[in-house]
Amino acid sequence: MAQNVASQNFQEIRENRHFDRWIVNLADFFQTEKYQLLKLGALNNNVKDTDWSFKDVDPDYEKEIDDQLYKVYQQNISSEALVEHHLTKRREDFDAILYIAPETLAKFQIMDDDYISCYMF
Repeated sequence: MAQNVASQNFQEIRENRHFDRWIVNLADFFQTEKYQLLKLGALNNNVKDTDWSFKDVDPDYEKEIDDQLYKVYQQNISSEALVEHHLTKRREDFDAILYIAPETLAKFQIMDDDYISCYMF
């Protein structure tokens, strides 16, 4: 069992949830929205030589976007739907979805459901 040693309560890190198609689609939605908001910010600032890979994003700006997306997650997805997929409205669950490695997410999008369910997070 993994432990979060930074926490005074030694909160358990949940790594016993299996992926499913719904989680893959949800992660794809939030990652796409984040990228679109980063692009919109770059266009609004009219930066000449924008690095469209967004590898060097201002951490404060990225946190603002993450916070906005978290509000969408909390307000627009029912608790019942989340529970059905072993998720909650906690920030940790949202971050686990938002930060699935893009290459893993791309692989899951072309794989069948049985393959996806073999993976845990």
